[in-house]
Amino acid sequence: MRKMSKVVAITAVVMFAASACNAEVDFNIDGLSLDEAGEQLVEGELSELLSLELVGECDEVKDPKVGVTFECTGTDANGRVITFDGVLEREDFVNVVSTNAIQAQLVPSVEEAAVAALTPQTGPVEVACGTETLVLDDNDEVRCLISDGNDTRDVILTFSSLNPIQFNASVQ
Repeated sequence: MRKMSKVVAITAVVMFAASACNAEVDFNIDGLSLDEAGEQLVEGELSELLSLELVGECDEVKDPKVGVTFECTGTDANGRVITFDGVLEREDFVNVVSTNAIQAQLVPSVEEAAVAALTPQTGPVEVACGTETLVLDDNDEVRCLISDGNDTRDVILTFSSLNPIQFNASVQ
């Protein structure tokens, strides 16, 4: 693989119709606090979208007014923590969006974008990030593999945005 021994930093932008994992639900204040509604979204619809079993926890919102924002987390069985931003968009409607996870179904598009960005610098390669939901670490990174058929190395994707998905790729 030519030039693969050097660190290669490439920026890729991937446009997806639904790049960030989010869920919206009608918020019925009868019997549920805003944080409880957010936790239900994390443990229900968002767990399903991410193909993960998540235990949700959301910040308590003392005065749920339209436009108020709050944060939630979802922890999976392996201890990975997915963060979410929530907003009360209407008196009966809350939206919760992941800030550090990419749905498994979008991973092949991320891999294709990494290949397109890296190939001019490295020659023909394949990038493999797995088949599960990608959870960014504290540095907004995920580690994938890059291969030219003979040599396999790590490639670190550092994300600057999840909507649209934007990242830099650095071959190690």
